[in-house]
Amino acid sequence: MKRKCTPYAHTEEFEAVLLTCQEATILLVLPSANSSVEQLEEAIGGKPNLVEALLARQEGDVRLPPFHFGFETNLRTSIEALGVHRIFTGPRALASMEPMRGAVLTGVAQKTEITVDENGIRADAGTVVGGILGGVMATRAPFHMTLNRPFLFLIRDRATNALLFEGAVMNPTIL
Repeated sequence: MKRKCTPYAHTEEFEAVLLTCQEATILLVLPSANSSVEQLEEAIGGKPNLVEALLARQEGDVRLPPFHFGFETNLRTSIEALGVHRIFTGPRALASMEPMRGAVLTGVAQKTEITVDENGIRADAGTVVGGILGGVMATRAPFHMTLNRPFLFLIRDRATNALLFEGAVMNPTIL
C-alpha cells in the first residue's frame, strides 16, 4: 500500500476518498459501521454534494478490493412506462427522421461493464437501438481506509465532472 495525498473525509455517517485516474475520478464512500448503504444513498439523494463538500486533501492509503460487474437490460419496457409507445408501434412515428419515413423502433438495449482494480477504472456502456427502416493537503495523521463491507462508488469525468456511473459493492473481498 502506497501512501499518497488525496481528498478524504471521515464523519460519523461515512468515510470517503476520491481517487483520480487518467480520465475519471472514483469516489468511494463507506457507510459507518452502524449505518447501511441504503441509508447513505438516501442521505446523498437528499443532499447530492454531501460527501464532496467535506473532502480535504490528506495523506493516507486505501485498501480496495478489485471488483467487476456488468448489467444489461432492455429499456423498451421502461420507456413505455414513461408513456412513450408510438415509436415502437406506429409505422409513421419516426416519419420526420429523413430518410427513415415510416420507421419504428423494435427495442432499446443497454449494457454496462465496470472494472476497478490496481490498473485503474475501466467503464464501458453502450446503448443499442433496433428498428425497422422504411418505416465522470492538509497536515494530519495518515488515514487508513479499508473497504471491507458494503460501499458506494461514483465515477465522474475529470473534464466535466459529469456523473458517469454510480453503484454499490455489497460483498467486497479484500485480497
